[in-house]
Amino acid sequence: MPYNNCQKIMEDGYRCNKQFRVPSHKWNMKFCPECETNVRHKGNRMSAMGEDLKIKDYLKSLMEEYPSVKDIVPSQTQIDEIRKILKNFSDELDGMRLKKGDIERVLSANKTHVSKKLLEYSNMVNEELNNAREGFLKLTEPDAVKLERQMLTLSNRIVKLEKRLQVIEDDWSDIDG
Repeated sequence: MPYNNCQKIMEDGYRCNKQFRVPSHKWNMKFCPECETNVRHKGNRMSAMGEDLKIKDYLKSLMEEYPSVKDIVPSQTQIDEIRKILKNFSDELDGMRLKKGDIERVLSANKTHVSKKLLEYSNMVNEELNNAREGFLKLTEPDAVKLERQMLTLSNRIVKLEKRLQVIEDDWSDIDG
């Protein structure tokens, strides 16, 4: 019997060129049984049988691995246990969400409390500065210069405190956001 060479172009760009048998030299088969893409084509019978044998071997190995259907399909009690576990996880997740909401409320309350206290402190310092200015007008010239320097120092400290307050408020807003 004559032979033909496979004409299939492989991924690397070259032909398969594998030699295979044909019934006569006039036979139109261009591809070897491994490269044939048409399953119904006569030349691919052996390849199809090989696939069937592979499937048969795979099913046999599955049957040996799982001797009964009961091992594959879970029972109703197993399904109920899985549902219980999922419900417990769901309940725990809901509890965590509630705790997160409580924590966010506490953080928000603390932020407003801190900002109120800092505002009260700032107001108290401003009142003291205003009282010092009133007393400043009554003093003599050398004492006035000394107090003016002290007031300038206090004013600078207030500016620094206000900047720190702003940074703290920004940090709290980052936590809330």
